[in-house]
Amino acid sequence: MQRAPAARAPATGQRLPQLDTLKSVLIAWIIGGHALLGYSALGGWEYEEVREVTFRPRLEFVLTAALGPSALVVIGAFFFLAGLFVPGALARRGRRGFVLDRAVRLGVPYLVYVVLLWPLLLWLTYRATGRRMPPGRLLGDGHALLDSGPLWFVGVLLLFSVAYAAMAGRTVRRAGHTVPREPSPRRLRGWHLAGLAAGITVLTFVVRIWLPANGPEPVAWNLWQWPQCVAMFGLGIAHARGELVRHVPDELRRACGLIALLAVVVALSVTVLGGVDKLGDDTGRFLGGWSWQALGPAAFEGILVVTGSVWLLGTAQRRFTAPSRITAACNRGAYAAYLLQAPVLLGFAIAARALPAPAEIKAALVAATSIAACFALGWLLVNRTRMGQIL
Repeated sequence: MQRAPAARAPATGQRLPQLDTLKSVLIAWIIGGHALLGYSALGGWEYEEVREVTFRPRLEFVLTAALGPSALVVIGAFFFLAGLFVPGALARRGRRGFVLDRAVRLGVPYLVYVVLLWPLLLWLTYRATGRRMPPGRLLGDGHALLDSGPLWFVGVLLLFSVAYAAMAGRTVRRAGHTVPREPSPRRLRGWHLAGLAAGITVLTFVVRIWLPANGPEPVAWNLWQWPQCVAMFGLGIAHARGELVRHVPDELRRACGLIALLAVVVALSVTVLGGVDKLGDDTGRFLGGWSWQALGPAAFEGILVVTGSVWLLGTAQRRFTAPSRITAACNRGAYAAYLLQAPVLLGFAIAARALPAPAEIKAALVAATSIAACFALGWLLVNRTRMGQIL
């Protein structure tokens, strides 16, 4: 396979269209995945609290088997991509400018969601569906405090970015001044990724002894997922100035893809042989606790998020080399599309309640329309309003 076209490192400030397109694809996947989860017994998206129909158990199991593994990769891949660009942004802006930029771009939307938009959306959703929102819904009654819906990722990324800026071990000056350049890291090797996957496995298992996946937690920041988030963010930072951001070697990319595929096949085989066929009833013992059932998913997650993220990066570098006008427009409004997904998804799901159709049709319809609407509205918000200066 031919080498991907050369691209300048992120530290220069130049956009890398391949990675922008990859981010857009991941955001579209998240929007569509939330639409499906709204009709799932497994849950994971707030519409499931008021849903009028749900998937048939066997079909839900098939959908989860086909699409579920990718859910373990998406968030880790986002933190990986974010880490690749953080050192360059810090070098260009200086610590003060970097923290201020992140506070405006990430912190302001997060606070707006926590304080105003998310509580309002939940109240409107319950009211529109003829139900009364439980009084403690926003105050920890079975849910975490500071609930921000899908923007938990934004809040955590802000925290990680500020922490990195505070711990950066070199002098960083504003753009236009001399910035000491760190030596490029050594080439990423397979044993590096194996060690990282093992570390994620151990830490994930330990954290989920006390904080099971999708369970109650002190703050709505998906703390049970932090081992992979921290590890992948660190992997991106470690290789921000190396060749990885420009070109994942073919051998490494193919090996990561093969290992990820084998991990999925093994996990599905064990699940089927273990007799799990009703997700709503059978998954609890795998989500956390001191048991071998919890260790298996932790290992699967560690392997898949590391190999899957590297494979995605390498594939994007080769496949997304010539973005079209539509792709470029989607890339421009991708972050805004992510911020808009909650009102759009909930609005379309409520509108679809009147349709005399099964959950499978409604979920597909809500997913398709929401993805298109989020990116269209995101483009308009960025290009036709002053919000484009922030987003």
